[in-house]
Amino acid sequence: MYFSKQAIFSTRALKTVSLFVFVVFSYLTQAAEYQSNRLEGNGLVVLTDQGKVTLTAYSAQAFEVFYQPTNTKQLPSFALVESQHSVDLDLKNTLNTLELSTGELKAVIDKSPLKMAMFL
Repeated sequence: MYFSKQAIFSTRALKTVSLFVFVVFSYLTQAAEYQSNRLEGNGLVVLTDQGKVTLTAYSAQAFEVFYQPTNTKQLPSFALVESQHSVDLDLKNTLNTLELSTGELKAVIDKSPLKMAMFL
């Protein structure tokens, strides 16, 4: 063998590798944090510390969700509905959430950390 078990599995080596793995995974799993929002046309624009999320109502039953990270060129969306209809939107802004509703579909966005759920 080229390496002894003591060299590979030493306490110092394990601590170093563990710290490296922890730092890498904690960086990769950081969720975006809400900063502000605005209604724009048929949709909602949510600004975060990592970019923006746009929810566009294509009908009373369909939202397009588009995430645009900061300093990143994003490909265009491939929303399934080809035609967009004018939809009345209702926005409720609370301390911890945003609720965007068409009357038939509701998106609930948690502000910290940013996450989204859709309900019919």
